[in-house]
Amino acid sequence: MNVWGNIIRDLMKEQRVSQRALAETSGVNRTALRALLAGGTCEIGKVQKMLAVLGYKLDIIPIEDFEPHKPNPRVARRNRDKYRGIKPNPAWLGEQVEDA
Repeated sequence: MNVWGNIIRDLMKEQRVSQRALAETSGVNRTALRALLAGGTCEIGKVQKMLAVLGYKLDIIPIEDFEPHKPNPRVARRNRDKYRGIKPNPAWLGEQVEDA
């Protein structure tokens, strides 16, 4: 079941907006809209564009009593060992790199 497809379909019915009109005004490909409404997936940016045309926006709401994810020590150790000896490129860290 595709939650976003169902939400957008309900809003389209409520506001009497056709697939063609929504696709054209949001700038989303009509094929992508049809796929979403049929239960497929869609990029979140496209969902945001469609919701904006329908008068809604996505929002981030903090979860009460949320406990952050604690990394698995085995995975952290494996990753540390995997990248041991690799020196970071100074450009990655925003440092100036002198041409040789």
